[in-house]
Amino acid sequence: MISHSDGEGSDAGVGVAIWSKRVAQPEGGLIDVPLPIRKLWAAQRLVSSGDLYDIQEIEGIGPLLVLTTWPKILENSIWIHFIDNNGALACLVKGSSSCMGTDTIVGMTWHAISRVNTLPWFDRVDTKSNPVDGLSRKKLDGPWKIVPLRFSSSSLKFELRRAKRFHGL
Repeated sequence: MISHSDGEGSDAGVGVAIWSKRVAQPEGGLIDVPLPIRKLWAAQRLVSSGDLYDIQEIEGIGPLLVLTTWPKILENSIWIHFIDNNGALACLVKGSSSCMGTDTIVGMTWHAISRVNTLPWFDRVDTKSNPVDGLSRKKLDGPWKIVPLRFSSSSLKFELRRAKRFHGL
């Protein structure tokens, strides 16, 4: 299985797509990260202007969206995922982050990986070479069939709130 993801910071759009022999054609989708989730992610770090600083989380949520949207396709497989954000990539490879939002996403991602019994490999793709760059910007054209992405924002909110209580924030 091969997948790509991309996040776009201003609108918090995330695009993902998967290529697999288990589906007739590549499948892709996009989602906007809800503002309450973004505020939870950015609670640790706001830029001086008060703007949200959550691009690492927006980019890092892509693999988790792949896992929650296509668990049967990834089940018992080798999975290569390409991402174009170095910070998110490093956290996914390491398995943790010093940023609570990213650490929550990474933990949920690795938990989902164990549930579907896949062997992942995360790697970098240059932004200009990332086929889903347009998806994160709401451009649907591409070789994929657009499908709705499956993700429970309530579970992410729960995990982030639990992490904040644990860390006394």
